Amino acid sequence: YLQESRIDSVNNSAEFAHAGNFNMTTKSGTNELHGAAEYIYQGSAVSARSFFVAKKAFSLYHAYAGTIGGPIVIPHLYDGRNRTFFFLGYNADTTPNSTILAPNVPTVAMRAGNFSALTNTNGSLLTIKDPITGQPFPGNVIPTARLNPSALALQNMFYPVPNTGSANSIAANYRGPAKTNDGIDSSFIGRFDHQISPNNRFYVRYYHSISNFHRIDGQLPAMGYFRRIRFNDSWTVADTHTISPSVINEFRFGGYGKRWPINSNYLGKSVIDQTGLV
Repeated sequence: YLQESRIDSVNNSAEFAHAGNFNMTTKSGTNELHGAAEYIYQGSAVSARSFFVAKKAFSLYHAYAGTIGGPIVIPHLYDGRNRTFFFLGYNADTTPNSTILAPNVPTVAMRAGNFSALTNTNGSLLTIKDPITGQPFPGNVIPTARLNPSALALQNMFYPVPNTGSANSIAANYRGPAKTNDGIDSSFIGRFDHQISPNNRFYVRYYHSISNFHRIDGQLPAMGYFRRIRFNDSWTVADTHTISPSVINEFRFGGYGKRWPINSNYLGKSVIDQTGLV
C-alpha cells in the first residue's frame, strides 16, 4: 500500500498540531496496469525445535496480500491514461493456533469445603476461620450448611474438576487444549486519482480493516470463547493545485470511524440469573 513513510519528531511544519507525527503516502495507479501478490506461511511443520523443549509446539501462520493499479479505461467510452487512475489492495493473516490451559482449580475436597490439606509454600497448614466467630473451623472443614448456594453454583459453572497431579495439588492441576485464535485480520484500500488539469490533481482514498479475535476467554475452559471484531474505516479527499511555480495549495479532508463489538459466552445478567446471586 505504501509509497512513502515519514516520521516527524521535532520542528514540525505549521500543518501539524503537535510533535511526533507518522505520515504515510499510499500508492496510486499509473499509466500501466501493475499488480502484485504474495503468500507467507510459517508453522511448526517447517520450524526447528527449541533447544529447551522435547517436542515442538504447534504453530501456524498464514498471510496473503495482493495489489493492482493502473489507468481507468472504458473501451470506446473513456481513456484515462495520463488522467484517471485506480489502485486497490487487500491483505489478511490468520493464526489458527492452540495451547494447553493449566489453571489452578480447587481440589475435589475443597469443592466440598474441606481445606484440611491446604498448606503454604513451607508446608504449614493454612487455617480457615469462621468469618462470623473468628474462630477456626474444626479440622479446617467448612460445614456443608455454611456453603453458599450461589458460590457453589459459580464454582460448578466455571471451575472444572482437577484432572492432573495429586489429589491435594492445587498448582496447574487442570490441563486441557484450547484455541488461541482462529480469527482473520484483514484490510482493504481503494484509491482513485484524477488529474483535472496539468496544475490540478485530485484523489479519494478509502481504507477498511477488520481485526477478528476468536479465542478462549481467560484460563478456565468453561468460560468458552469470545469474539471481538474491530471494524476501522477511514477516508480522505485531497486536492492539490499548483497556482504558480512558488505557490501550491493543498486541500485535504478526511474522517475516521470504528466499531468494536464483543461477543462472549457469558454476560453479567445471565450469570446472575443462573447462579441466583440476586
